[in-house]
Amino acid sequence: MVVAVANQKGGCAKTTTAVNLAAALSKGSKRQKLPPAKVLLIDLDPQGNCATSFGVEKKKVKRTAYDLLTNDSGEELPLMDEYLISPRALTESMQEAWSMRNGGKAAPENLTVDNLWLLPSDIHLS
Repeated sequence: MVVAVANQKGGCAKTTTAVNLAAALSKGSKRQKLPPAKVLLIDLDPQGNCATSFGVEKKKVKRTAYDLLTNDSGEELPLMDEYLISPRALTESMQEAWSMRNGGKAAPENLTVDNLWLLPSDIHLS
């Protein structure tokens, strides 16, 4: 399944919708009888706020969608692990951000992300 969240207008909750939809699909729902799905969230917005939504600091992002799209080395595509932020890294970022905003308290155990990888973006896509 491919889902795209797009709109030319700014401030209409594209990032919020994409992040929450990705998280919900990756978690699944017993009540709705939806199994957890493996999700790749690709951020193509130059603002790059999908990563920020998971608590990832933009300055810590090493490679982005721009780097992947402009890879003109003539070689085969590089390992995707170099570009994707893993579920473990997203979980760690979320827990660190939660702890920082809550006086150093430990993050709740259920504050995790499974089955969700993120290809982040940055200003270079503009």
